[in-house]
Amino acid sequence: MSHFNVLTTSAAELQQLLTANKTTSVQIITSYLSQIEAHNPKVNAFISIAPRDILLGIAATLDDERTQGRVRGPLHGIPIVLKDAFITASELSMGTTAGSRALIGAKAAKNSAIAQRLIDTGLIILGKTNMTTLSPYVGQIEEGETLLGHSAPGGSLTGSAVAVATGFSPLAMGTETIGSIITPASRAALLYTLTDFFDSPWPMAKSAADVIALTEILPGQSLSVGFLDPAVWKADEGICRQHQGTAKLRLRHCQDQGLRMLAPIVWEFNSICIPRFLDIVKFNKENKSECLPPPYTEQNDLLNALYNNDENEEYISALRTGLKVVARQIVDMVMEQEKVDMITAPSDSPLCIHVAAAGYPIATVPLGQLRYNKRPFRLCLMARAGDDEKLLRFMVAYEAYVAGPRPVPDLE
Repeated sequence: MSHFNVLTTSAAELQQLLTANKTTSVQIITSYLSQIEAHNPKVNAFISIAPRDILLGIAATLDDERTQGRVRGPLHGIPIVLKDAFITASELSMGTTAGSRALIGAKAAKNSAIAQRLIDTGLIILGKTNMTTLSPYVGQIEEGETLLGHSAPGGSLTGSAVAVATGFSPLAMGTETIGSIITPASRAALLYTLTDFFDSPWPMAKSAADVIALTEILPGQSLSVGFLDPAVWKADEGICRQHQGTAKLRLRHCQDQGLRMLAPIVWEFNSICIPRFLDIVKFNKENKSECLPPPYTEQNDLLNALYNNDENEEYISALRTGLKVVARQIVDMVMEQEKVDMITAPSDSPLCIHVAAAGYPIATVPLGQLRYNKRPFRLCLMARAGDDEKLLRFMVAYEAYVAGPRPVPDLE
């Protein structure tokens, strides 16, 4: 039986080994569980991990099905991790907490539609990932670091990104709001709803082939790409400080247009999401020592959202509809003027804000590593609605002809 490197082996490569009878799903699960046991205490990527006996039992069943010629799909017998926002049934022995202690112990009668689809097509859900972790490349977050500083692993999908980068799983599923997937993926060297309007589920993996397998889209044709000027398209210093050598790439246009993103997000979080589950603010206050440990002793963003009652549902509905129309008009105008199929910018840029407003597809590809702390740095790509396939084609070509070997973290 073949051994494989959990840090570098893709899901597509694992599937080839399974097809050639050079490994089994039981052996694959055992390898990833060993890696988790050895290194998860350092990065805290998981909120919950399925019990070993349940995972091995599922893997054995899928191995038996393969032996009998019953293969459910292209990822039959391959492990995956989920952001702890996708609801999983209690029978899988993993809770769904959305990163909040208030939901510890909550039980679900059935899987979410996406979780069930993954199971039905033969994937094995290893665990539910944390919203906040440490980077396996950088380690501890620097003292006084900004929100998206270079030692921070990114947004709420950091656990999933870190899990794939650290060799805990070849695949992950998360949700994108405004950079929730793009930022963690870019910082890990990887290609619970906040709001109903902005969130969308999407996979995360080490290779474009794995993303294609999860989205069931196949590549083929030439593309034209517009590059935004990094001197203009950069994050605010209060969010992500710039360092020498962070990027050097060209185009302007969209930056000149301000897009009011905050109001719909705040309103939906306050009016829909919190009432849908429970009063998180009250729970955090009553359990301050555990939920609000130093230095994060306040919950100002939650409070601002909870007590912002200036807008009504009709106003917000009109605002978000108008926002999408304006955002698409701006982006479409740029793409038509510049005659490009997609636009790219450094991952630490406001491009993902415009993508979220427009509701357009977004992806990320490798660019290199920062000089001063070796944190991976990537490009963010956007295309128009329905052009997800173009992004995937670009990723495949970029991976084959431009990108070097994917950097792996030094876990020792």
